[in-house]
Order: sequence, then structure tokens, then C-alpha cells
Amino acid sequence: MRKAPSTSSAMIILAVFLFFGVSVMPSFACQDCQCFSDDTCTDAECATDLTVNCTRNEFTPACTGTYIIRTETRCSSGGANCTLCFSCANIFKLTGGVEIPLANGHTNACGTGGCVATVYPTVNLSAGGTYVIYTCKLPCSPIGATCESCSANCTAYACISYNTVLCTP
Repeated sequence: MRKAPSTSSAMIILAVFLFFGVSVMPSFACQDCQCFSDDTCTDAECATDLTVNCTRNEFTPACTGTYIIRTETRCSSGGANCTLCFSCANIFKLTGGVEIPLANGHTNACGTGGCVATVYPTVNLSAGGTYVIYTCKLPCSPIGATCESCSANCTAYACISYNTVLCTP
């Protein structure tokens, strides 16, 4: 029969953990990456309350902490130009059937080759909570694009990530 570690051994292990913190155990750190998409199009502006003609998804975060919101537009074929489209994401906390706005993220340079956001807003989420994300594809109105010019071959994506290097669709 094997003996349990002594109290002094346990104290040394605890002291090492407290001194170095969680960084000594990266394999146990929580990570989360979830992506959502929208193929429809709406001529609205990317405001925090935008939900019309967007794709709605309920999700549950795996971790508690500050998540990064990353948006991008991808076009598959037919000469489609992603710079004519704009991607928008709105995150809500779902409480008792009521959606409470939390955060908004969007591509920030449509019309200039900005098919992927370069500024990533953040949002605090709790593991086990229920949230809603609306992913929206919009035309790049500053350059006169419409839903007709923002090709059906283009898709808006929104990814939320926690403790990951890069989260992409």
C-alpha cells in the first residue's frame, strides 16, 4: 500500500503553485472557439440592436472570462468581391427569454480590402450561461454597395474565442 504525501510535501506543492500560478499548467487552461455565419443580407447599419435579416444562434461558452469577437467576410467564387460586404456580430445575454445587449463587433474597412476585422472588441461571458449571437451580412454602404452587389457567394462570419491564438471559421 502506498503512503499519502506528507503534509510538508503538500505544502511545497501548494507553495510552487501559488508562486508560479496557473501558467505552469497550460494544458489545463480553458479554451473556447465558436464560429457562426450568415448568408442573408440586410441594408441596415451595424448597430448594437441589429437583429433583422441576420442569423440568430444560441450558444453556451465553455469558459468564464473575456472573449474576443472576430468578424470577417469570405466569398467563394464567381468573381465575388468581399470588400462590397460588411460583417457584423451582436452578442446578447439571454435571461428569462429576454435578450440583453452586451457587445458589437464588425469588419472595419469595407471597400478597402478589409474583409477581416483588424480591431477585436471583447465581451465578458460566463461558462454555462446562455447567450445569443446575431451574425449579419450587410452591404458596404459607404462605397454605395447594396445587397444586390454584396454577392450571394459571400458569407459573413463571427467567431468568439477565449484563450486561443486564432479562431477562424
